[in-house]
Amino acid sequence: MFLGGAAGYGLTGCAAVSPSSGVASSDLSLRNMGIEGNLPQVRMDPERISQVVNNLISNAIKFSNPDTTITLGAKSVGGSVEVYVADQGLGIPQDEVDKVFAEFGKTSVRPTAGEPSTGLGLAIVKRMVETHGGRIWVESQEGRGSVFTFSLPVVEDDG
Repeated sequence: MFLGGAAGYGLTGCAAVSPSSGVASSDLSLRNMGIEGNLPQVRMDPERISQVVNNLISNAIKFSNPDTTITLGAKSVGGSVEVYVADQGLGIPQDEVDKVFAEFGKTSVRPTAGEPSTGLGLAIVKRMVETHGGRIWVESQEGRGSVFTFSLPVVEDDG
């Protein structure tokens, strides 16, 4: 396991991306947004947490319209570091929010460019976060967007 602060995520700054119709995600422009400084250390597998962040960003792009913003950030909250991905996408109906982390859990919301969706990605993300002793949740407003947040526990100071 890796022991590091937020930089261990590759999160040395927040970024916002704007989905563009017909443009591959690697062609999206990034804009630095800043990040809370001096985040405490967390114990993690950087490869797995990178997969978590990549999945959340990919989903935000998949369910957002062109000319909207996706924001990635991190902050210290109590004994945890919280990492969030916020979008201005389609949002999730409140009666379907519980489905998003279930295996094969699909909602009535369809990807904006018709991309395929298996309903497995967020179930896998949840399992990876929980394996690290963390938790994941979503706050969403239909028609306004979603904020997916996961937290990882801070390493206790022995001293």
